[in-house]
Amino acid sequence: MATLSQELIDEILGYLWEDVGALRTCSLICRSFTPACQKELFSSVAVVVDADGGRKLLPIPSTQKLLALIESSPRIARYVKSLKIIGGLGHKSARDDCRLTLILPLFHRLTAFAIEAKSRQFPPIFLVPIRNVLRLPSLMQVELGNMPFELIPCGASFNHLSYSNLLDSCAIRSPKDHAHADPAQSTKLISLHLANPSWNPRKFFDTLLSSTILDVSHVRRLYLNFVEMPVVAHGLAEQFLRACSNTLEVLKLNPSSVCARWTEEEIETGHPDTMYFFDIGCLFALRHLQIRLQINYWGRLVHLEPDVVSSPYPWFLHILKAIPITNRLEELSILNVYASPLNSLPDEIEYVPWDKLVPLLSENFPCLRKVNFLLEVSPDLWALRKIVNATHPMAVDFQRSGILEIREVPADHWDPYESRPHLIRKF
Repeated sequence: MATLSQELIDEILGYLWEDVGALRTCSLICRSFTPACQKELFSSVAVVVDADGGRKLLPIPSTQKLLALIESSPRIARYVKSLKIIGGLGHKSARDDCRLTLILPLFHRLTAFAIEAKSRQFPPIFLVPIRNVLRLPSLMQVELGNMPFELIPCGASFNHLSYSNLLDSCAIRSPKDHAHADPAQSTKLISLHLANPSWNPRKFFDTLLSSTILDVSHVRRLYLNFVEMPVVAHGLAEQFLRACSNTLEVLKLNPSSVCARWTEEEIETGHPDTMYFFDIGCLFALRHLQIRLQINYWGRLVHLEPDVVSSPYPWFLHILKAIPITNRLEELSILNVYASPLNSLPDEIEYVPWDKLVPLLSENFPCLRKVNFLLEVSPDLWALRKIVNATHPMAVDFQRSGILEIREVPADHWDPYESRPHLIRKF
């Protein structure tokens, strides 16, 4: 080993970043191996705050262990690039919450930070420590769950924000930088992930669009997850889409489950909720559209009545028809998901309307070069194969053209953003 430089040794050990066991073993071989191994071992850390039930459900170390580790080896805090905190932030975990206020100021080189609270009551004591983390100049990605909007500081450097379940924090006083924010210093987001933003979607989108803290006019990647939201969220999101219509290149959509309830006749004749359909025709820069479509089969709810099958494809076709032919869409990805309490599936129903879908894609999307038809791997995969019906003549011809590709993917493969995950470390 004396013939190898330290830089070369560090480079070789860096390739073991996913193999925790190998990194632990190498760190004990000699002192020259230890710093490089520790940098990889502690580059991504996830901890749980709840001292009572959190660690029983998740194999994640507690804030107590992390604090003890950093006190014994302070240099480890410099190695942490990605930090995820789960649970706590409530009156039942006050002791662990106090440890959290001691831990957060120790990390100065974070590039990714995620915090997800279990409680919907945000203690004001955490406002300053978390805002200080969000102000780090090295920070690039932020994930907030059950957090108030007041946490986001003015002039932050991160460009990716993931927000789920916006917390309505009436008890928290709005910071001064929110009241006197300079639009020129607003945080310019490049990618945004919104998952079930709040139980009041109108207030959430109004806050997001009227805020001078965040600038969404430069967003290039957007993920909207509204599966548990009322359909009214679609219409509200359309206002947000118009705000980033000139820059948005990738749109990933998980629509409300209500969309699968509308039949083709209801859509054509004008359903009362058609005002909540997405209009993505305003997205002039859109290159890649990804969408998750779930088909449900409930059998016969009433004796002698026809089978109840709900499919979002009529709604999806309506969305595609509204896109002007001048679009620049190059790639379309459709994740097909199936849910049913039964082990049967009627044969006489056409679930995927290939006769309408293929001509629509061929005629209205001149730049389209790839259609990914994805089947979620699950115990009901047999039903999905039957639903998709890849042997349909229109589907076969579309595959021969080289544009359509049908493949099966794991359930966790359809991740909204390609980023390094928060690895679980045992201290």
